[in-house]
Amino acid sequence: MCGIAGIIHYSNPIDPQLIQNMTETLHARGPDATGYWNDTHCSFGHKRLIVVDPSGGVQPFSWGSYHF
Repeated sequence: MCGIAGIIHYSNPIDPQLIQNMTETLHARGPDATGYWNDTHCSFGHKRLIVVDPSGGVQPFSWGSYHF
């Protein structure tokens, strides 16, 4: 299992602590790795449970100049 959390809010900037708190509630779904991406009006967080490919499954995933 893994988990993701996200916020999009066009009217106000997002406090990075909010996405960290949301992501931490997913700890049981992925205790092996945690990551965050924050921008002014959009933030994402993820938790990872390593089942296969510990090094190849590292997030964020990259494709060219894009990072997911």
